[in-house]
Amino acid sequence: MENDKHDRLVAGISVFYLLYVLTAQTGETSRVEMFLNLENIEESEDRPDIARRVLDVYKSVSKKKGKA
Repeated sequence: MENDKHDRLVAGISVFYLLYVLTAQTGETSRVEMFLNLENIEESEDRPDIARRVLDVYKSVSKKKGKA
């Protein structure tokens, strides 16, 4: 994969996903919604549902890793 544009993960997207994780760690839907609002992610009417899904995924992954 030398010189392949997919050879490494760009730092920006890594930080973006890290913010999702750090926000989800709070376990608070309102904090995740605040993050979505600040970053203007998706349509405002969809953000409550997205926040719940982010928390569900985080909890699911955490359980598999033995963190929750």
